[in-house]
Amino acid sequence: MRQISLISKKTRITIELSDIAASLSLYHMLPVSSQASLWGKEIYFPIPRISVSGAVLTEQVEIGDVGFWPEGNCFCVFFGRTPMSTSERPVPASGVVLLGRVDDGLASLSDIPAGAGVELHAVNV
Repeated sequence: MRQISLISKKTRITIELSDIAASLSLYHMLPVSSQASLWGKEIYFPIPRISVSGAVLTEQVEIGDVGFWPEGNCFCVFFGRTPMSTSERPVPASGVVLLGRVDDGLASLSDIPAGAGVELHAVNV
């Protein structure tokens, strides 16, 4: 499995990518720099478009899931309730392609403020 890092000023999160074409497309375009936005306990930010051909969109996500939101062309990390949640489980604004899960650093996601610079990098394993 491939790993990537989400890095902000004081935060580094390790993400384990799933073995699907969309994850591979993301991995091969790295590094990417952007600015974080928050939607409840979801961090999302625009990235260059990745190939999601044949990928399944879902609104069923769990805390720690990482996805690509095609409607907004954004990378997203779910770490708690979102404005659409009716329980502790996050609910995306609309369907996302699940790319993987946070492997390490989930608790530190709340330290990333809106507008913070964020980067995605491939991890050399």
